[in-house]
Amino acid sequence: MELPTEKLLTPLWAIPRLKFELLDSFWKEETNRKLNKTQERTMLAIKFFAGENMTALSKIAGVEKGSFTHIVDRLQDEGFITRKRDSKDKRNTILELTAKGRAYLSNLDTLIKKYFEDKFSVLSAEEKESFFTACNTIIEMMEVIISGKDLA
Repeated sequence: MELPTEKLLTPLWAIPRLKFELLDSFWKEETNRKLNKTQERTMLAIKFFAGENMTALSKIAGVEKGSFTHIVDRLQDEGFITRKRDSKDKRNTILELTAKGRAYLSNLDTLIKKYFEDKFSVLSAEEKESFFTACNTIIEMMEVIISGKDLA
């Protein structure tokens, strides 16, 4: 039996809530960190998607291109990142973390891990495994939907 589209949309609407409740609430906690949420997300995007150009990174970070340039300027001025021309396509700019940027993210990573350990502590080991499997399934299906091609 094929599921109607309206049934597929119901869990899809839960994904923004999951992002808001789990991810965004991390940045709402009171902290003494030097950078704001958007700057930290930009640096995380640079870390996890090394080699991507600025346009791709702005999409990953969820920031408009014009605003993203200002964020990058600030991070560069503060010594967290550097810009370089893409050796394959000189029109593109590649962003890289500096030692200072990597150190900042190392500290941030510790805070994020602690935050999520606390959040996930209400789940059993089996429930954590189910959550992990479900998230990976969503990622795989998202790739199929976006690309229009089966992963097989």
